[in-house]
Parts: sequence; C-alpha cells; structure tokens
Amino acid sequence: MPNLWSDKLNNLIEAGHTVENDYDPHESIIKILENETVYLKSDMSADADGSPRATEIDPGNGQLETSLRKSNGWRGEGDNVNAEEIPYFVLPGNFKAVTNISCKLGDVALVRYKDREVFAIYADSGPNKLLGEGSIKLIESLGGNPWNEARTRIISGIGFGVEYLVFPRSSETYGIPTTFDEIQTVGRNIFDANFGDGNVAETAQPAANGNRSDVFLRLAEEAGQSVPAQRLIDYKLANHPAGNPRYWAIVDFNQPSTDERFYLFDTKEEKTTRYLVAHGHGNGDATDAQNRLYANVFSNVKGSNCSSLGIYKCLAPIESKHHGNALQIDGLENTNSNAKARSVILHKADYVSAKYLETHNYLGRSEGCFAVENSAVDTLISQLEKGSFIIAWKNPD
Repeated sequence: MPNLWSDKLNNLIEAGHTVENDYDPHESIIKILENETVYLKSDMSADADGSPRATEIDPGNGQLETSLRKSNGWRGEGDNVNAEEIPYFVLPGNFKAVTNISCKLGDVALVRYKDREVFAIYADSGPNKLLGEGSIKLIESLGGNPWNEARTRIISGIGFGVEYLVFPRSSETYGIPTTFDEIQTVGRNIFDANFGDGNVAETAQPAANGNRSDVFLRLAEEAGQSVPAQRLIDYKLANHPAGNPRYWAIVDFNQPSTDERFYLFDTKEEKTTRYLVAHGHGNGDATDAQNRLYANVFSNVKGSNCSSLGIYKCLAPIESKHHGNALQIDGLENTNSNAKARSVILHKADYVSAKYLETHNYLGRSEGCFAVENSAVDTLISQLEKGSFIIAWKNPD
C-alpha cells in the first residue's frame, strides 16, 4: 500500500482540537480534526485477545474473547477477532467520556509507525488509563516483533511514536471488514472519502471574515432564518466543537412546499442558495390541500412516512436502490433519532420540480426523506457530505 500520510494531512492534524487526557503513556496526544477524524499518538502494547492461543502466548492477560464478537457484529472467521490474523487496535473503555467522540466496534483507523502504514479495525476495549494497544498482526504489519525467540510468548510491543487516524462510526456506513485484505480495501475507501478529494483541506481553512459559524449566522439572519441557525450553532459547539464546516443547511417547514424552503449556506463564498424540498406524505390527510402544501405532523416513528424535525449530520454519499445517488444522514436529537433506521436520506425525485408545480400547484411528497430536484441532488451531496449539518424546523404552534 502506498503511503497516504502527507504534509497536507500533517497540517490538518496540527490545526486539530487538542483533547486533554491523563492516559498512559503520559505523552499521549489526542486531537479531533475538522472532519471529526480522531488523531492519536501513543505507543502500542501487544494484545493477544481473540487468538485461540491467547491464554498460552500471553499468560495472565490474554483472553479468548474480544469486545467485537459474533454476537455484536463480527462476521469473520471464528466467534472473536483473532489477534494473530486481523490487524486491530484497542481503545480505552472511557474513550467516549474523555473525547466526546463515539467510536463503534468495527470502525477503521489508519495506523502508522515510521515509514509503515496499515489499516486496522477497532475490535477491543482496554483499561481506562491505557492508550495504545494493538493486535499481534497489527504490530507485525508495522514492522514490530512482539514475540520471544521461540515465538511462544508475546513480550513486547512498539515504543512511543505510533500514530492513529480513527474514523468514528465508519462501520455504520461501510460495514465491518473481516479479512486483512478487506480491511485495507475498505480503509482506503474511507480514507479517500475523508481526505482524498481536497474537501477536508478546504474546510480546515478559516473563513475569510472569521469563524464560519459567524458567517453562517449572518447569512441566516439575512435570509430570515436566525432562530434555527442559532440553535444549530449552539448544538454544534456543545457536541461537535472541532468541526468548522463550509456548508450548512436549514429546511424551513413553516413555508409551503411551493417555496424554495431548503436553504444552503456557503460560508466561504458567503452566499445563500435556495432549493425546493418535499415533506413526508405521512404529514396529515392526503386529501387535504393544506397538507399537500405544508408539513403539519411530524414523527420519529418507523413507518409513519412523516418528516422529522431536528438536527441532522450529513454522512457519506450512497447509491439508493430506489433513488440513485443520495446522501446518508443521521438524526442527532430525540425528535429524529430513528432517521437511519427509517432510511431517511436526501435524494432526488421527479415530483420535486417547477414543472410538477405548474401541473399540480404543489410538490409531491416523500416517505419522510428530504426529496429535492433531480438537477440539485449532486450539488447538494458534494457540498454537504462528510460533516455538514442540516436543521429541519418549524415554529411551535
């Protein structure tokens, strides 16, 4: 695998938000990058867990089980992730509490030591005080030798200087790869999606006139959308402080579907673009003309076919079986937390167009998704993917 680490990547790491920690080793570094990739620098203790020989080759510490196992998502060989065959890394049990970042078992990381790089999966949880553990296979892939001379015991890991780029929740979008080769292939796809097209380098730069949140709020005020904009900014600062996305979006369900009520704010160019967007056909009586025009009922329940109010985070582009090119989104609040379970996405639809409006005097309706014009979907996906936010809102009655 060609080396992926670059000066550009180092600049992004340097600009990241440093997380204070008291892990061992004490010189450990944790940073959250603009796209919420997590950078770690530590050492790497050898982990034998999951190997059928774990208790023999690491007596006193080795365990036959790993945190990731058949019962919670592992689909590879064996009931557990074999440390001798699969490159995996370990995170402390309290990692989310320390970083406010939710990593899922099966998430992928790019791990680097000196001139060697390899992708690995998050397969085990470790002690709350220790940062830096990796499977036997991961250590060997990085050029280390954890074995004694007879290769009957693991006796060492790798010293300080191991760097990790962890992609939180990547397993939700890409699944959990189960072989060494598959981990490398999936890992490269994840890396390219986050760093390969220059979008992250662009979003890492400060806005021309200050913090992008400030530019977003000013643009939103000019568009009459200051209330949802301020709520979105407050949420982001409290829950995703490292992010500084270029694009933000507001869907104003106070307006009828005949209005361009999807607001896309570009904080670099400092401009606002508006688009048509449909609401869910579960929003009220289908025979009522007002319910065709306005979203009047909202629900987070699967099968409701309603739109959901709240804040969404934009994830990766997907190929939808029914809608083609689409954008996966994740509901971040109680009012929209089932968005992924309901398959709520941003997609195109023939019933969202000026021509449809001319014929029917209203837009068609979705099953709760943000359905936009065919001509707009690719632009919106490319702008919002990988870390931007959308808020759908309506004034309370």
